[in-house]
Amino acid sequence: EMHWRVSAEGSVGRFGTIGMRAYVDYHTQRWNLSTTGGYRRTDGHTANSEGDEFQIGGRYTSLVSTDNEILKNFRLSGDLDYRHDAFGMPGLLSVVTERDRNRYSFGAGFSSIRRAGLVMDFSVAADIFSVTDAAGGVDSAVTVTSPALDASVTGDIGNYRFISGFRYESSSLDYSGNPVSPSLYTLLGALQWR
Repeated sequence: EMHWRVSAEGSVGRFGTIGMRAYVDYHTQRWNLSTTGGYRRTDGHTANSEGDEFQIGGRYTSLVSTDNEILKNFRLSGDLDYRHDAFGMPGLLSVVTERDRNRYSFGAGFSSIRRAGLVMDFSVAADIFSVTDAAGGVDSAVTVTSPALDASVTGDIGNYRFISGFRYESSSLDYSGNPVSPSLYTLLGALQWR
């Protein structure tokens, strides 16, 4: 069995446009690690329309076996991703304006492999997204942080199957003024007769 998987591609287009992307994956019967990355740039079709973008990310998964009667066997996972792009804004003719964006994504969790009997799933994640506009200097900048948490437990009680879940998500805005940062809580409860 081949443990490695590798792929790559490239592209060339008009207006000085070039791009490349690669994928690398290594897996065994118990765990897997994969990563992707790419870059693209262009000179643009008009003044101040040039831009470039870059992305790199990775994901890890593993199968974990325990002698615990509750946890038993479960899948553990984690992922990271970073994306950046910068480009001119050609519609603003009076001044050269450039926009710079960055996004960071994080996630981790575990889930029961056996989907019958007692089933537990849990995950946490966060996105951090920032935008900066500059025209000779930094004109404005904003950052949005969005965390999320999911948890669920499903199990059997006699002829009934109970389902419970909880989700939390929020957005925090870092910007001039007094922005509102909303949060959302979701609770789920259900009982099925079989």
